[in-house]
Amino acid sequence: MYKHKRYDKNWRFDHKGTQVSTHTDDADEAKRFIKEYKFYAENPIVKSVNDALGCWADDLKKENRFSINHESDLRKISKWFGDFDVTNIPSLAVKEYVNRRTKTVKHTTAEKELRILKGAVNHCHSEDYISHPCNIKIKSSGVICRQRYFEDDEIKAIFSAPILKDKPWGKLLLKMGLGLCARKTAIRTLHRKQIKFESGLIDFNDPSLPRKAKPRAIIKFPSDAFKREIADALSASKSGYVLESPKGPISNYECDTLWLKAYKEAGINSDPNREKACFHTLRHTGAIKMVKSGRVEMKEISVYLGHKSISVTERVYAKYKANFMKESASVMGEAINF
Repeated sequence: MYKHKRYDKNWRFDHKGTQVSTHTDDADEAKRFIKEYKFYAENPIVKSVNDALGCWADDLKKENRFSINHESDLRKISKWFGDFDVTNIPSLAVKEYVNRRTKTVKHTTAEKELRILKGAVNHCHSEDYISHPCNIKIKSSGVICRQRYFEDDEIKAIFSAPILKDKPWGKLLLKMGLGLCARKTAIRTLHRKQIKFESGLIDFNDPSLPRKAKPRAIIKFPSDAFKREIADALSASKSGYVLESPKGPISNYECDTLWLKAYKEAGINSDPNREKACFHTLRHTGAIKMVKSGRVEMKEISVYLGHKSISVTERVYAKYKANFMKESASVMGEAINF
């Protein structure tokens, strides 16, 4: 910031090669102007719900997490809520949306779409694009998600699926989901630079990710054999990514097509009365195996999963401990022993 020699009463500054006037001769006012100018010049202006959905989608794309399902959900949400003020979405509009959607889909589907809307708006708030978080309230259906995990025979059936013989990268994908307990996008985007063979570490963190991205873990190779598999995959990779198909780094579509086909061939989702398994079920299964073994502390499991807090891990996985509620049941057993 400096005084231009022709405008002694006008503080000016350079922004991306352009001289911008602050229209003031007061230093404090000029600094405030510059701060606000640079913020709005470098960040999106979010006024409507459509603006918020667009910002959220752009950040998902930066993380390589944006999928066809996201596109479909955003289209439905945008059609109904798009023109509303992002900081004041009418509750009547939310009620009407639920009433109309539940005529053709389950209540849980409408609830999921509203959670996407709320998540997109809150994402903009966390990035300081808007001043207030989302104002809508969602009445939960009370459905508990992702409780299913794979038994040993189901795991064997999945890894024996015929599709994995045709696509070798597919077996490594599923093995990383189970053995590393990593999320799908973290696996797909794992690059050579994130593998530390000397120290035996896999760093799922990527500096290019947005600052509010989900936390990721730094973990040790689970075995020497697995370490060799990763090394072999990288030696054959032209792009530098661990997982690569003949077309290049695997896309979200290729990934979803493969695990869906493998599950179908293994008969995983054939029972309509059971919760549907998804790719995340592999991560959930790996975590439960660590808990059930009794050899891994909950704190270590939390770090392995990349959770922000151990309380998240305990809330989900404490019930799988072999001694969970053993003492409380024993005490109450004594209480009714008369």
